[in-house]
Amino acid sequence: DRLATSVLESLDKAGDTLTATKLAVLVHSWTRAATNPSAQSGVKEYLNDTAMRLHDCGGDKGRGYFATADVQAGTPLLCEEPHVLDAAEEDFAGVAAALALGLAAGERGAELRPAPGESAPGPRAREEVMLWLRGVEGVVAEEAAKALAAAKNNGFCATMADATEDKPMLLFTRLCIFNHSCVPNCCVYREGPRARVLVIRPVKKGEELMIHYLDELQTLPTQLRRSFLRNRFGFECPCDRCDEPEDDAGPVEAALQKRAEGCPPAEEAARKHAMMRAHAALCHMQTQDNVPVGFSFKSFDDWTAALAAVDAALPDICAYGAETFWTRHHARSLRCLALEALGRDAVAFLALAEHASAAWRLLPRHCDALRELEERLDRVRKRLPAALAPRLEEKAQALYGDGLRGLARDVETLRTWLSAADRPPAEQT
Repeated sequence: DRLATSVLESLDKAGDTLTATKLAVLVHSWTRAATNPSAQSGVKEYLNDTAMRLHDCGGDKGRGYFATADVQAGTPLLCEEPHVLDAAEEDFAGVAAALALGLAAGERGAELRPAPGESAPGPRAREEVMLWLRGVEGVVAEEAAKALAAAKNNGFCATMADATEDKPMLLFTRLCIFNHSCVPNCCVYREGPRARVLVIRPVKKGEELMIHYLDELQTLPTQLRRSFLRNRFGFECPCDRCDEPEDDAGPVEAALQKRAEGCPPAEEAARKHAMMRAHAALCHMQTQDNVPVGFSFKSFDDWTAALAAVDAALPDICAYGAETFWTRHHARSLRCLALEALGRDAVAFLALAEHASAAWRLLPRHCDALRELEERLDRVRKRLPAALAPRLEEKAQALYGDGLRGLARDVETLRTWLSAADRPPAEQT
C-alpha cells in the first residue's frame, strides 16, 4: 500500500507520465520500507570500506570484494537489510524487474547482474515482465526481462518468522556482490531478514573475501557440488577444494566419501547400490529450469512416517558410508528433525550430538549452520528429564566429545564476534 501510494503521489507531482527510471527509483526506494519491518529496528547498516574494496575483475568472474589490508578473524564487513519480495505474488515479475532497473540507475553502483553465461531472455520471460510494465515510458521488453533474470539470480528464497509473504525472496544489493568459495574466509549470519558478514579466518591484503552460498552444497562431494553450483549459479567453482585431485582429497572431501569399516571389496558395488537406493527413499533431486541443482527431503505424511523411512534406510546407508559420508549426513539430518518434532528428547539429544559432531568436521568453522545446530542441541538438552540428563550428557561426550567440544568452542567465539557486529566498525573500539 505504501509503495502504491508513493507511485500515485509521484504521478500527481509530475503529471501523467510514469517513466521507467521514475518507476524503478520509486520501487527501489519503497520496497524495503514497505515490506520489511526489521528495517526500522534501529540496527545500523554498514559496509566496512576500510577493510575491503569493490573490484570488477571483468568477464564471467565479475565483481567481488577484496581486502585492503590484512584482516583478522571476527572482523565485521557488512550489515544489510534486504528488499523483501513475494515470489508467490502475481506481480512479482514487474516489481522485481523494476527494482533491478532502479539499482542499475546508479545507487551505490550496485546494479544486479544475471548469472554468467545466461542466455538472452526468451519470449516467455519478456511477456511475463511486460504484463506489468507495458505502458511505462522507456521500458524495453529485452532490458526488463534481463532485469528480472538478474533479480532472480541474486535473490534467494528464505523462511522468516511472522512473514506476511507466502514465498519471501530476499534481495541484498551489497551481499550479492560477495563471490562463492567452497573454502570461504567469510560467512553470512542471518537474524530475521537482516544479514551480516564476518571474516572467519585471517585474510591477507589483496585476497578476495568470499562466502559459501548454500550450506547444503558444502556437505556434498566435489562432482555433485560443482555440478549443482554450475546449474544453479552459472559458474565453475575454481576454489582449492574443487580443484583437488580425487586421489589427493583434502580432509573435508575425504570425510564426505569415507567408506564404512569392514566392507569387503567384493561387496562394495552391491552395498553402494543399496546405499543410493536408500538415499533416494529419503531425498529427491531439486531442479531449476529442468536441470538438477541440489537435494531436498521427500514429502512424508507426517513426522512419524519420516522417522520410519529414515530408520528403514539407515542400515543400508551405514553399511557403505562412515559417519561423515554425505548420504549418511542427509539421513541423520532428517532423523534429528523428526525426533525433535515428535518430542522424543532423549533419543533426539544423542542423535543431534552425533549429527553436530560430524557437521563440525564438514562445514566451515564458525558458520551460521553450526551455530543453529548447537542451539538446537542446547534446546533439547534443557528439556531432558533431570534424572536422565547427566547420563545422556556423559554418553554423548564419550561418543562424540571431540566434535562437541570443538563446536562449543567455535560457537562461543562466534557469539563474541556477533555481539560486536551490530555496531558499525567505526564505533567499535
